[in-house]
Amino acid sequence: MDDVSPTPAPDLTPRQLKLRKFLVLLLVHRPARFASLLDDEGSIALPELLRLLHGLPNFRWVTRADVLTAIGVPRAPRFELRDERLRVVPDGPTTPADTIPPEKCGTMEAD
Repeated sequence: MDDVSPTPAPDLTPRQLKLRKFLVLLLVHRPARFASLLDDEGSIALPELLRLLHGLPNFRWVTRADVLTAIGVPRAPRFELRDERLRVVPDGPTTPADTIPPEKCGTMEAD
């Protein structure tokens, strides 16, 4: 049996990959935790997202350009940015590479 391990997303720095994984956590795995920031479609306004990220010690460096780079990688889950709102397009499952424990992506604690 082949050892299949997730490969890093192309053209992402380690920090941007960590950001992408956090966005998956926020929008896919833990949306209830951020319900006050999400609309009925599960999207978050980009300015609100940046405020949230800048409040977390591991993500104070994030810029709008970093978010756009992190969401632009062609792999599941796919992100959509429309009218300055970010959401995950529900067209495919997440992969193990897109899931990380909350303690690895900021100061959040597990539920």
